[in-house]
Amino acid sequence: MNLNIIACCDSKYGIARDGKIPWSFKEDMEFFKQTTQDSVIIMGRKTWDSLSKKPLPNRYNIVISSKNNVSDQEKGIWVKTPEIALNRARLFDKKIFIIGGEQIYRYFIENFFINSLILTIIDHDYKCDQYLSIELLRNKNITVNKNEKICIDRINNIERKLCFNFVFPA
Repeated sequence: MNLNIIACCDSKYGIARDGKIPWSFKEDMEFFKQTTQDSVIIMGRKTWDSLSKKPLPNRYNIVISSKNNVSDQEKGIWVKTPEIALNRARLFDKKIFIIGGEQIYRYFIENFFINSLILTIIDHDYKCDQYLSIELLRNKNITVNKNEKICIDRINNIERKLCFNFVFPA
């Protein structure tokens, strides 16, 4: 099983504020789309709720929620636990990406072997209230490949440096 995490965060590893992503970078959205195309994406209910388009096209969308247990292929596959989500994801024989949110990232980092962490870091503090549990990765042997570029935040209309990181356990 190839289990991967993909995330975009600010300089303090913040991923959201008030249930929303407080930035919008066309380059990061395109990168996310290209990277997760033709794969399985696993997310929590709050991440699902935050999507403007549901389900995300050309991907198998699996949503973890204790509140719902709807299995509707057109609207995503709803499951109650991360373990059930992984079991369902394996059936598709595709690359698997964990796409958020905070609790889902934390659970997978703590409990499963992650093949790669694909992380876009924005060189700015957006005063987020939800974070990627990066401290959980600090004790693991990892290697990092970086690719930086300057991009425009379309929500805040300001130029920021984005650092696309590809992190792999050694």
